[in-house]
Amino acid sequence: KVLKVGIDPAENIARDGRLYCNLHATSYFTKNSYFSLTDGRPAKVITSIAMFYDLDPDGHPKSPTCGHFKIPHLPIDKLSKS
Repeated sequence: KVLKVGIDPAENIARDGRLYCNLHATSYFTKNSYFSLTDGRPAKVITSIAMFYDLDPDGHPKSPTCGHFKIPHLPIDKLSKS
């Protein structure tokens, strides 16, 4: 059986996270946040989607040190629900 654990600090997508995960926390992903949700159960696989939270309206990072590249928008309802 697959246990899907979601941890993300963005409160505006927490409802969606709870819909698609067995366990969910509105927090930053840390060892403690993960183990507090899973009662210490170790993970076999961890996947991550990281994003810039400080983007201009065109999806470019605002920080000049990040380079200038387009980050595609992927609505959460298009992500796999399996």
